[in-house]
Parts: sequence; structure tokens; C-alpha cells
Amino acid sequence: MTSVGVPDDGVALVLSGAVAKGAFGVGVVGVFAANGWPIRRIAATSSGALTAAVLGAGVATGQLEHAADVARSLWLDHGAWGDITHVSWSDWLHARGLSDTSKLVALVEEGIQRVVERAPVGGVRAPVKVTLVAGSLTALPADDEPLPRYELDRNFDASDFLDRSMWSEIATCAAASATFPGLFSPTMVDGRPCVDGGAVNNAPISCVLDDPQVQTVIVVTTEALTPPPAGEPGGADLVAKLADILINERIAHDFGQAQRTNVLLRGVVSALDSTGATAQTRAAVLGALGWRDLRLVLVCPDPALPGTALSGFADRELRRAYIEAGRVAAEKALDV
Repeated sequence: MTSVGVPDDGVALVLSGAVAKGAFGVGVVGVFAANGWPIRRIAATSSGALTAAVLGAGVATGQLEHAADVARSLWLDHGAWGDITHVSWSDWLHARGLSDTSKLVALVEEGIQRVVERAPVGGVRAPVKVTLVAGSLTALPADDEPLPRYELDRNFDASDFLDRSMWSEIATCAAASATFPGLFSPTMVDGRPCVDGGAVNNAPISCVLDDPQVQTVIVVTTEALTPPPAGEPGGADLVAKLADILINERIAHDFGQAQRTNVLLRGVVSALDSTGATAQTRAAVLGALGWRDLRLVLVCPDPALPGTALSGFADRELRRAYIEAGRVAAEKALDV
């Protein structure tokens, strides 16, 4: 496959949550990895965090394409209900959830291990920072903000992925981000009970902007350009539909806001140029605004993915279809 438009600067990858449809992201990343996109930052929520933890090991060891293959096999071969759920009678009796996340933790840790163990002796230790977003059920310190926050972000770098003693912590944070309320009981992170990160930030674009070398952001979402016709879901389908809405509404808002900010910044630059402002003045003004003009790459399916947010857990071939849809959408985004 021939690379098209591969950026020279650092690339950030944002993987939104999508419950069982998260397999879509694996197909997307496989294409970008094959085309040599220099990913150095990853931010992810919910099911996207499960994939991100494995991909982080791939970036750290210079094996992103292999990591995408490992994540693909985990989604395809171990993405069924029986592979991800472990019934906890205590949690069930206390109405905390039907299952704990112990199997999710084990699968993510297995994926990290499969990637790192294939790395050259000593590891590559390429620059990478992975942010996994979970929703804390207890208020977090407000710092300089007027009200408490509930978004718990955990960051991991290359040294963490190459340290076997850190794998369980990384996997636990990924599982916490994917703790879908009701299905899973809260997962403990830093002594705090946590649930699905999609409840607080399902489009963590802001989490990748701390690296000044990031100028390109790939945003992956399962929200289709052409939504399916509205139905009248009930029962489990209604829960799945609500999950879709919560997942995708934040993506639409944040991606649109990033696009509008780009337009605004270009207008500011044009105004500064028209006044004869120096390069130093321009840099000072843009720095004060706290944002920069980003190259935004949106990857999403069209038409909509089949099934509900939960359907894929019961159907291996449906998960395969999600992965294939991700590949098709990525190739379309790259025009290859």
C-alpha cells in the first residue's frame, strides 16, 4: 500500500468508545500503521482504551502494525460475552453490576505482553504517551477549577510499557475506562471506583495537545456520516441506543469545536498579518489563546455499522465486519 499524505510531524490518535463496535478502531489503526504514520500520542475512552493500551506497547517498541494485529486478534477471538465477563455474585447482589472487569484486565495484559515480548532485546523505547480516560464516581480535587471534576486521566509512557510490573496497572486503567455501568461493577483506580470514560469525555482531543510536536490528530468514531433511520427501541436495544447517543454526541461537539477553532485561528493570523505584526507578536498572541491550528483527520463509517452497541459481543462475524469497516473507512480517509 502506498502512503498518501503522511505527515512529517507527530501524530496523535484519539479512539472514542463504542462498546462492541470498538473493533472498528482496530481496522482503522492497521491502515495508518501500514502507511507509516508517526503516532506518538494516544488518548482513548471506553472500548477504545482497551485497544489503546495494546497499541501503546506497539508504539513504544516500534511495532505499531504488529500491535494492531494483536489487538485485532483479541477483538475477533476473545470479544465474546464469555471472554469479557466474569460474574460477580457479590456485585450482582448489591446491584453494582453483573460482572467485574477481571477478564478485561487479563486480556489487555495479554495483548501488551504479546507485543512487548516480540520487541528487539532491550526494547526500542520510542516516544509515546497514552492517556486512558475513566469516570470517577468520587469527586476529584478541583485544582484551579471552581467545581470538582469526575474525569480521571491516567498517562503512561514508553518506560511503563517496557516495565512488566506496570502491565497490570495499565490494563486495569484500560478496563476501568471500559466499565460500562450496569454490565460491569466499578473498577478501582487509585483507590477510586471508576466507570466508563464515555460518561465524562468520549472525545479526549484535548488530552493530546500537551505535546507541542503534535500537529495532526486522527479522530476515530463509529458515528456514521449517514445515521440509520430512527426506530423505537426497547429493553436492551434501548440501553444500547442510549449508549450510542452518549458516545457520539460528545465526538460531534468536540470535533466541530476543533474545526471552528482552526477557522478562528486562521482569522486571527490573517488579522495580525494585515497589521504588519512581527512573527514574535504572532507567536505570542497564538500562545496566549492556548490552541494551535491542527490537521484534523476524521475516520468514521458510512453507512452506519450494523447492530447495536452490544450486538458484536454475541457475534464474531459482526466483530469481523466492524474491523473491515474500519479498514475501509481509513483507506477512504487516506484516499488510497
